[in-house]
Amino acid sequence: AKLAARFGSTLAGWQLAFDTHGKGAISFVDFADKLRALGYLGDLKILWNDLGVGARSDQLLRLADLDREADEMLTEFRTKLCAKHGTMLKAWTGAFDPKKRGVIERNVFVKECLSCGFRGANSVSDDGGKVSAERLFRMLQDKSDGNDKERRFLTLREFDLRAYRAFKREDHDMITE
Repeated sequence: AKLAARFGSTLAGWQLAFDTHGKGAISFVDFADKLRALGYLGDLKILWNDLGVGARSDQLLRLADLDREADEMLTEFRTKLCAKHGTMLKAWTGAFDPKKRGVIERNVFVKECLSCGFRGANSVSDDGGKVSAERLFRMLQDKSDGNDKERRFLTLREFDLRAYRAFKREDHDMITE
């Protein structure tokens, strides 16, 4: 809940504060370092165990441990886009931002999500996935600046950190990711 309050959503908080390299999981040491940097003063080991991570053999925290629904939506989103475009960067440059503006608007995001078959995990509405795509758009946005006003656009870094890093390196096929 505190991640969502600080970053706009648990998903944005995960990407901006915890999984800053886009690996999908972090160790207890990384978790402790990141929480301390955010100003958390509670017992880290108790929190780690409360999240259920301490009992698992891999001992790694994932987005699903914090927000299962966000994880399922993000996984479906990435899976559908990669199936259609090959990589997240190719999806961004070929479908979402072909004019190379550096940002995409919500209506473009929703249209492209629906065109690749994204429906949203556990979607119960009969809207073909539009509500889920709009919700994912909001969840991906970085609101750590404290401005809760809804923005109409999404950046490549918010869209996919690994695609952003590959773009910066001019690795358009994301070979090194």
